[in-house]
Amino acid sequence: MLKVNLLEIVDQEKYKYQQCIVDEMAAAQGITVLRLSPYHCDLNPIELVWAQAKGHVARHNRSFKMEEVKKLLLESISNVTPDKRA
Repeated sequence: MLKVNLLEIVDQEKYKYQQCIVDEMAAAQGITVLRLSPYHCDLNPIELVWAQAKGHVARHNRSFKMEEVKKLLLESISNVTPDKRA
């Protein structure tokens, strides 16, 4: 049996085992929960924000002290706008 065949079988049967209370509560309110691949920058905009924040800290960090890193991180996050997330 090929991996493709196994994945098809899993896809057909997984609904029996994947029942989250949050999903049920959301469905009762007419809300659909969308599960995304973790850490995938195209699907999770927060990954783009973190990349920008880490880059800002790396470029501007001179002392390598935690206090300075925290200051730079907060500075970077405060500059996040919807147009910078694209």
